[in-house]
Amino acid sequence: MKKSVIFILFFILLATKSVFASINPDNNITGRWAEKISERVVMDIYSDKQENEYQIFITWREDNLAQKDVYRFKAKSDKNGVLKYNNGIHIYRFYDNNNIEDKTDYVNGSGIIKINNNKIIWIDNKDKTETEFIRANKDLLKDTTVKNKLFSITLPEELKGFYEAKTEKDKISVFHKESKQAGFGGFAFGIKAYKNPADHAVLPGSRKLGELADKRGYLYDIVLKNPTDVQYDYTKSSNAPESYKLLYDIGDIIDIQGIKGSTYFKNQGMKGEDLYKEIINKHITAIKEKWDSEKLEKEDMSYMYNVLASDKTKNLLNKIGYKYFDVNADGIEELLIGEIAKGSWKGVIYDIYTMVNREPKHVISGGSRNRYYVCDYSFICNEYSSGAMESGVRVYNLVENSTELFPQVNFKYDGYTNPKKPWFLSYSTNTEEWENVSEQTFKERKKVFERYERFDFIPLKKFAENKNMKIQTLEDKYNPNKDYFDYSVVLTEFPKNYYYTTVKINKSKERILIITDKVNADKTSNYGLFYYFANNGFVYPLGYLESTKPLSQSKNYLYLTNKNSDIKYYISDKKLAIIKSETKKINETVHNIKFETIESAEKFASDFGEAAGDDVVKTVADGFYFEYHKPQYKKKYIRSLMDECIKDGVKTQVQMYCCVVKKLHP
Repeated sequence: MKKSVIFILFFILLATKSVFASINPDNNITGRWAEKISERVVMDIYSDKQENEYQIFITWREDNLAQKDVYRFKAKSDKNGVLKYNNGIHIYRFYDNNNIEDKTDYVNGSGIIKINNNKIIWIDNKDKTETEFIRANKDLLKDTTVKNKLFSITLPEELKGFYEAKTEKDKISVFHKESKQAGFGGFAFGIKAYKNPADHAVLPGSRKLGELADKRGYLYDIVLKNPTDVQYDYTKSSNAPESYKLLYDIGDIIDIQGIKGSTYFKNQGMKGEDLYKEIINKHITAIKEKWDSEKLEKEDMSYMYNVLASDKTKNLLNKIGYKYFDVNADGIEELLIGEIAKGSWKGVIYDIYTMVNREPKHVISGGSRNRYYVCDYSFICNEYSSGAMESGVRVYNLVENSTELFPQVNFKYDGYTNPKKPWFLSYSTNTEEWENVSEQTFKERKKVFERYERFDFIPLKKFAENKNMKIQTLEDKYNPNKDYFDYSVVLTEFPKNYYYTTVKINKSKERILIITDKVNADKTSNYGLFYYFANNGFVYPLGYLESTKPLSQSKNYLYLTNKNSDIKYYISDKKLAIIKSETKKINETVHNIKFETIESAEKFASDFGEAAGDDVVKTVADGFYFEYHKPQYKKKYIRSLMDECIKDGVKTQVQMYCCVVKKLHP
């Protein structure tokens, strides 16, 4: 049987000659898609570990068939803006009562995925066909979506019938059905929410996937747990069943969604570019200001920056670089600051930083005779020297959610203690306990840890020149440590080429300030930093939010889109609150929010403030530039003064303490 009748139906097509959009991280193509004509074939797309790589499953979705066709492949973005694959597998799946049997038709199939106007075109090279898919409706997700009180996960349609799921209030566990029923456990993976990072830090087989904020404002780490022992019937084969392997692997890329007012942020609190910006800027400042060794050590920084600064022929910002790398494999990247060098010095690290309870912390500093490297992918090796007759290597693990370096093994060459046999080993946390060994034993065991990661550090100069880095302040949303007496002060903390806007929603009767570093062609944006602009003039940070569509608002609400669902927000108790349900359906006009550059606000302030004396406070609000005189009045009253200036809609009225200088956006 070359092709089944079912397989022929699989390729009902819509011919198209459209121009296709490039597939990149800005295109949210993950999730479930359905064949346009019949919706009987579904495509599940998951974003894989590597950037611009996707795991794709295509299968017939009905349960009452004796046979289904299954396609499975990994696809990568190519230079032409499409997804391309050459590892496709086509399987015939047969159903007989409760038994499922797979027969592989072929492997190494190839093809491409294109996207156009929220449609996906799958072009398979072997069959020379094109199939058009559209976003699947919610009904097509019910059978493979598992949820608890905080979040849901959606598994591929292809794996339906192969698994069982157990739910708890903050946890979902997925089991391989056949292995579990055979008495071998069958645990494939689990997803759990933790309020306290320390609770999951030392769990074997665990890795952070992102963060979730619930409707009350609590923040959770979302953590993947894989089994650490065999959970399938190893008496039949030493290799796990293919369906178990798929379940095990899917945990890494599973589609997670916040529910019941919760919002899930994939990779949140994990990527170095979001975590260590202030730390890197501190190193740049130290180098530019030429801090001496005493000040560097006081600030928990290596004295080597002062030593290297003595070389006047080189720009130290080009000599020192940074690297984000997950040293302890907990899913959260560490920050490594090191020297850009060659030979045995390549990859040498002078400062290591990690995250402890969602805050960046310093781990260790190194020097010329006390050098640190990452070795064998997940260990930290410390090469030290106490002179010609004594040197060694200490090997550590970095403890998760901690700055502790836990000793694994120590190697020491000590000609002072034993000149004839100077080779020593220690597997004890007590560095005084040494075993004197032969040279051969010493070299054999040490060789395992000599595979150093020779990082290509990114020069600090490049970081200093990058003025368009996206700001990440999810932590600030729930741990606000700074407020402002007026939002013009907020604007001064961002580059002039960033964008800002204010919106007023009657549901809250107060304003929201939004700042972003990127706008679309029509001056809209899909993400931003949100601030609460209270009626008394004070401004409080809310955090970072993003939407799959441009940020928008109605008269009553702020709108963000999560995939195909609109989420309505308003201000409640100085926080963004989500509308769960409404007693009365409101027909609202929703429009996209437009942004202006921060530079435009600052330009008006400087143009019209030249003649102002020291007793003048200048600010921008509600699209107008204001001057406040008599600044000896407490700052908290400034907002009420501004309200006096704009009362009764008269924007140019001059008051005793305040005057409107110019309307910014006529």
